[in-house]
Amino acid sequence: MQQLFNVSKNTILSDIRYVKANLPEGLSLVNTSHGKAIKGTEILKRRWVLANLSTILELIQVPEFDQHQAYIEEQLQKFEQITGSTLTGNAFNSLTQYLKWYTLRLANHHYWLTHSDTQQPITYSLSNMWATRFLEGLNVENLAEVRYLSEIVNANQFSYINRDNPMMNKLRPIAKKLSTCVSCRLMPPYQGISIN
Repeated sequence: MQQLFNVSKNTILSDIRYVKANLPEGLSLVNTSHGKAIKGTEILKRRWVLANLSTILELIQVPEFDQHQAYIEEQLQKFEQITGSTLTGNAFNSLTQYLKWYTLRLANHHYWLTHSDTQQPITYSLSNMWATRFLEGLNVENLAEVRYLSEIVNANQFSYINRDNPMMNKLRPIAKKLSTCVSCRLMPPYQGISIN
């Protein structure tokens, strides 16, 4: 590692201590016969990678990393077409980078989620349909992975959301209540009506 990153042994040891001390609850750094590894559930590992992706990508060069880039970008564009929603540019790029890591991870069945990793049943949604097709293109048939991928994509920022998107049905009543509350507080009382 010293030669790879052109740093001293003390720097490497200090960085390892830092990572070990700053891993989220449920993850730990352990010694294996192949070197250091992060121990914990697959879901927690994926969250940690997603949260630290830009730093990880700066440090690690994986030759196969761009193997699925064209497929991923094409599929994200299909997601936008199917749902009528548009990811922000930053969300599209970040999601592309994460999905490149994710597709490499899925190449090993050992890392696939099990049904016990995600408790909720699969419901019909456009994003679940898209996730199923995305994974089928990688020869992955796993309902827990469908649910996970759908949640990851929907957790990103959208610059536009189609009015027919099921999420809009949940957001409309909340937005209406918020706008009503704000309007009531901003308007002066009329004809003896007071709003508390």
